[in-house]
Amino acid sequence: METRTLAIERRKRFGGLLGVGEKLSVVQGWRAVRSVVAQEVAGEDYIPIPYLLDASAYKIGHIFVRYVREVGCLGMIRTPFFKILGPIGNFVNVSESNASWNEKSLPAIKSTADHVHFKGEDFWYLEMPEGMITKNNLRIDRSSHQDLASVASFGLIRNVLVARAFEIEINSKRSSRLLRVANEPHTLLFKYEICNMNVDGRVINSRTPGRSSRRLTWQSLQSRDDAERLPLTELHLTD
Repeated sequence: METRTLAIERRKRFGGLLGVGEKLSVVQGWRAVRSVVAQEVAGEDYIPIPYLLDASAYKIGHIFVRYVREVGCLGMIRTPFFKILGPIGNFVNVSESNASWNEKSLPAIKSTADHVHFKGEDFWYLEMPEGMITKNNLRIDRSSHQDLASVASFGLIRNVLVARAFEIEINSKRSSRLLRVANEPHTLLFKYEICNMNVDGRVINSRTPGRSSRRLTWQSLQSRDDAERLPLTELHLTD
């Protein structure tokens, strides 16, 4: 089998190390290259996962909500965030939804793209079938999570690019660090749709997000103590 790879390199500029810092942070290293990875691999339709060590959270069929967090000693600054909640199956009103949304494991179509120069065994796309329509076929149980109780919409991850193995190498004048993740497939890029709900939680329409929505901040699922923890862990969420 022909080996096909893509190498992406970003060098320091203006005397800095792309914000990575002297500790050669893996998290900051991904932040430095993620937008280039998305553009070179899949184009502008795909979004890089915001935090490398949260890769297990951005699976096909996972949902998230937009919320506003108050920061500052007096809560004077209101900052919008996206917050991952987990698999949509955890929040579906089973009796009021189409049977296709009640399966524990949602169907996904696996494919590769000829223009993507990766090993075919290491990188692939997963996407929901076109028949998995949310409008009028899906009802969310708003009581299943406090963050779903009053929101008007939620995001649904429908497409992902998955890597079985990938590497990030970070170099400075005095040291270097190589991260290789190959324990199991992890999401690196994803696409989503915004699903609007009525007061009963039924999806009434959906839309592709605009560019401004894609620039919102995402809540990290890792604590500061876990910021460099390897291997990447499974998703464990709490309310």
